[in-house]
Amino acid sequence: PPGSSGPGQMVRWYFRATDTQGLMTRWPPYRDPRNSPQYLGTVIYDLVLTNPLPVLHWFIQAPSGADTTSGTRASLYWNGVFYDNIFANVHGQSSQGFPKKSYNFDFNRGFRFQHALGETPVEDINLLTTYPDKAHLRNILAYETYRDAGHAYHFVLPVRVQRNGVFFSDAHLVEDAEEEYLARVGLDPSGALYKMYNSLDSAGTGAEKKTRKFEGSHDLQLLINGLNLSGAARSAFVYDNVDLPGMANYLAAMIVTGNIDCCHKNYYIYRDSAGNGEWTFLPWDLDLSFGRNWTGSATYYDDTMYIANGLFVGSNNKLISVLFNIPEFRQMYLRRVRTLMDDLLQPPGTPPAELKYERRIRELYDQIGPDAALDFAKWPSWGVRQTMAQAVAILTNQYLPGRRNFLYVNQRNNLPAEQAGDLNLSLGPLDFNPSSGVQSQEYFTIFNPNNTAVDISGWTIENAVEHTFDPGTVIAARGTLYLSPDVNAFRRRSIPPRGGESRFVQGSYRGQLSARGETIILADPQRRIAASLTYPGAPTLWQQYLRVTEVMFAPPASSLPGVATEDLEYLVLQNVGPGPLNLNGVRWERGIDLTLGTNLFLAASERIYVAKNPAAFRQFYGAHLSVLGPYLGQLSNEGETIGLYDPAGENILD
Repeated sequence: PPGSSGPGQMVRWYFRATDTQGLMTRWPPYRDPRNSPQYLGTVIYDLVLTNPLPVLHWFIQAPSGADTTSGTRASLYWNGVFYDNIFANVHGQSSQGFPKKSYNFDFNRGFRFQHALGETPVEDINLLTTYPDKAHLRNILAYETYRDAGHAYHFVLPVRVQRNGVFFSDAHLVEDAEEEYLARVGLDPSGALYKMYNSLDSAGTGAEKKTRKFEGSHDLQLLINGLNLSGAARSAFVYDNVDLPGMANYLAAMIVTGNIDCCHKNYYIYRDSAGNGEWTFLPWDLDLSFGRNWTGSATYYDDTMYIANGLFVGSNNKLISVLFNIPEFRQMYLRRVRTLMDDLLQPPGTPPAELKYERRIRELYDQIGPDAALDFAKWPSWGVRQTMAQAVAILTNQYLPGRRNFLYVNQRNNLPAEQAGDLNLSLGPLDFNPSSGVQSQEYFTIFNPNNTAVDISGWTIENAVEHTFDPGTVIAARGTLYLSPDVNAFRRRSIPPRGGESRFVQGSYRGQLSARGETIILADPQRRIAASLTYPGAPTLWQQYLRVTEVMFAPPASSLPGVATEDLEYLVLQNVGPGPLNLNGVRWERGIDLTLGTNLFLAASERIYVAKNPAAFRQFYGAHLSVLGPYLGQLSNEGETIGLYDPAGENILD
């Protein structure tokens, strides 16, 4: 009834209907008190909520229950959608001791959380406290750094939380890592994902598997076993099983964010299980960044701005330690650090109006500041009590200039110089016709003749085949990159180059190197050609001698009962070469579809018909003619392109 609910209050209801036979139904059904909504609902619009932050409305009957790991039930209202009877409990480990806590929200089956229109609904979401970060924005800056570096990242939304109709806090709404997260960031959701609470020294304790739980943690144990090898065997294992660009990118972004709260825990590890099988790290728990360090005595509660966190963070982790001891990877990593410094942090002397972090901080302050002031008044603080404005001033006036000076000046002898814009690379040896007969084992190489590592992130291969290099792809000084359409097939080659030889292999490019010869082009993101190679090729026997000599796309009208005119279409293949030609695996694509079978040879100068309907063909044109078929599709009377390919996938004719 009017007046029973006021602004900001929750209104809930359900529908119940009884049919003529006395059977009752209910919506929502509420079949499972632990995994279904009990009510529909909304929140009465509150004209007072005019601050810039979007509002997350949280209703909970027993607030103290959410402060425990056992949790309680609650309701949320976000972006016009009401989520009833969700599960809420306390989030984190050390952060459980904060007066303003973090929370996990688990949503019911069929009623998942959608953070924005058009986005895939997710099963879980995290509401992370800003209590340890007096600037209220480090999570956002850090995850956006990974995003801008081209790495997987979690979305972070600053929100105002209204709990039971009154202001509760400002906080960060952060997605949890699960299949939907992997899909959103462009990773295969069928891959293995672990949340790690150890330094990659155990696949059991401290390794929480989030996906592919049906197979246990044997895959992670195999990685650990490989990292425990030594010498050349360990190097070969790393090159064949670790996503080197991904790891270089991940570690470089850590330096730009100033984060050292890793990698004894606080990271995810992901394997492209159904793809190339390679492992890489994904970021998590980034609030201790941009000057904030966990220290032994003060733990979270240290106001010092640490500008001098070093370049080799995470050496306590098994994989990172192994990588830093591979000289070529160290070059890749340090070059990627310099790239991200120049792109994101920017050097001392950059005009203030052009500084990207400072601009983003101003935007976030304008958005968060009004509610951060309410948060400051409501919650206790630690150390030197600071408003958001004061903390942001320290971040922009002390930390960022100090960090730039440390990296660009103090570490200049440990980092490569800014990458020149006119570096030339060379496209080198290639194999367009593998001796194995497995075409996916083809490859070509890119050689870096320079005395410094070259970052080719975002560079493209064009013309002959197509490929865009992943963020973090760096070729070491005088190093070689092997590019393949299928890295697994490359590693299965029976002759060098192949797996087990510490080859830096990337893939998977689109297309196929033509046996006729063609030009491969390497271009940088500004469309400058950094290298090109025209190779002569060696056409296959089919390309040299197999021809289509006739195409009957408009046959005469059929006079045969039950035979349509289009059933009388055909083509003629002829061997124009000096000897027999094996047609096994020759196929048509585009226009018509047919793959020829085994033990089929065409003698020198011999012709053979390929018919849409061989039985109708023989009836109409004569039973004495040699004919193959049937093919799928129909030849267009208006003209079209049909493709004829040899067994290796080489184009014979269009």
